Amino acid sequence: MEASTVVRLLDELESHGIEVWVDGGWAVDALLEEQTRPHNDLDVVIPHTQRELFNEVVASRGFQVDVFHTGFNWELVDPDGDRIDVHLVDLTATRLDRYGIPVYGPGGLEYEVGCFSGDGTIAGRLVRCLNAEILVRYHTGYELADSDYHDVHALHERFDVPLPYPYDSDGDRTDWANRLHGIG
Repeated sequence: MEASTVVRLLDELESHGIEVWVDGGWAVDALLEEQTRPHNDLDVVIPHTQRELFNEVVASRGFQVDVFHTGFNWELVDPDGDRIDVHLVDLTATRLDRYGIPVYGPGGLEYEVGCFSGDGTIAGRLVRCLNAEILVRYHTGYELADSDYHDVHALHERFDVPLPYPYDSDGDRTDWANRLHGIG
């Protein structure tokens, strides 16, 4: 997905009063204030109370549900192949997750309280996004791709966020810090 498309989508959503935070790879690049790699989609977090309005706005732009994960997470695609990965958050209440960490809920995905404090830019446009510490932590617990290693090491280098396992191990990957800088 091109940066210009991301900016147009965010402008459209916000012009309708929808609160939106950028998540995923575009959030990483927003914090870094430059596009560091290609992106297949735009991950957005919206309040669960704005679900219907969000669906109306994106439907008017030709987006349709492509993959339905849960009632709180689904993927949309438009006729041009642009994709949005939607995440709902319930900002009306907080609770403790199974580890005792305060999270928003229960009417959305478990986002940690305070995670929406990131600010960055995409193609010169100011965007709200998840903060660097959360983005690094949320890049664990699943099968990792090269883009995950790229994103986590870039955030680590720029913001000195500690590397969690498996990013801090030698593992079977090449030296990602060197690859990030085009060395080796």
